[in-house]
Amino acid sequence: MAFTISGALQRFDDRRQLVLQEAAAVPAAYDRLGLLDGQVARDLQSQLKEYVRARVELYRMQHDFLLWQRMEDFSPEQQNQLVNHKDRLWKAAVAACPKSAYQPACGLALPALNSAFEVARLRAGAAEKHPPHIIYAMLFGLGLGCSLLAGFGMSASRAKSWIHMLLFAGTLTIALYIVTDMEYPRLGLIRIEAFDHFLADAYEQMQ
Repeated sequence: MAFTISGALQRFDDRRQLVLQEAAAVPAAYDRLGLLDGQVARDLQSQLKEYVRARVELYRMQHDFLLWQRMEDFSPEQQNQLVNHKDRLWKAAVAACPKSAYQPACGLALPALNSAFEVARLRAGAAEKHPPHIIYAMLFGLGLGCSLLAGFGMSASRAKSWIHMLLFAGTLTIALYIVTDMEYPRLGLIRIEAFDHFLADAYEQMQ
């Protein structure tokens, strides 16, 4: 149980780090797109702002949970809109950097833009990274088995301690809840939304 809690905490911290990485990658891409020629730079920066705005709105929207897939279900319409923004932006950036008239600024702008897209993909993957089903089955089996053994031990004693029984049951319940809650940080009490403002702040700075 201790290893499972430690792993859940590590994954929770990894998700927070990815939010910060995206919030750092987006302004870097915006600034480097500004190195391109005049109107082209402004158009690309405007498209990047639309993409980031869609990213911010995606995590602000209400979403559901798919029980069998054990994953959060975000708005498919908003995700399709994000894909369209990304494709248009990347194609426009590539078109602005033809091989026949390649600019040194392209060597900075394109990798920075790709890094912003890559972090977004990593965030999507981290949201679906959870322990295997067998781990949850083992934890619940461990709780039931320990409760059974504790019950047999208490039955041999004439004086039953209700405090110990409640503490034992409560500790197991809270531990299992914390593990599950940290695995889905946008659905329970332990939430990751407090870090989302970094990406929103990055968008505001791009205005």
